[in-house]
Amino acid sequence: DLAKRQARRAADLACGSGRESLFLAMAGFRVEGWDADSFALDQARRLAERHGVRIETKLCDLEARKVPLPEAAYDLAICFRFLQRPLFPTIERSLAPGGCLVYETFRRGQEQFGRPKRRRFLLKDGELERAFPGLEIMEYHEPSPPGGPWTARLLARKGHP
Repeated sequence: DLAKRQARRAADLACGSGRESLFLAMAGFRVEGWDADSFALDQARRLAERHGVRIETKLCDLEARKVPLPEAAYDLAICFRFLQRPLFPTIERSLAPGGCLVYETFRRGQEQFGRPKRRRFLLKDGELERAFPGLEIMEYHEPSPPGGPWTARLLARKGHP
């Protein structure tokens, strides 16, 4: 539904080599891919070019004290397999009224199956569901399949003022 509107703006945080950014660009979003890895961002740009779309890349350390995400700018923000708790309020503020957040990352228990292993990179049960108090939770799941991965998945929306 969001992609049907022309020139909707999306942020892919910790985008890596741009798989999700590509998907959004092909769905009609104006995409900004944010990551600290310049090599991965180059790969993301080349991937988009090969598919005839454009991704604007933003070289940025998402673990810095201040991350320059613009306020009320994005109709959609996505973040997969990355956890930086101090970034949560900045992500919430970056959403435009009516904007959506899709967030999925690992939670405790995942370390038995592989990376990440350090607790600071693993959510506690229910943590992601409480991480964005100004957003309306539309869907939330914490799958724990026998062979992993153990994740938390959130779809939330920012209300209109």
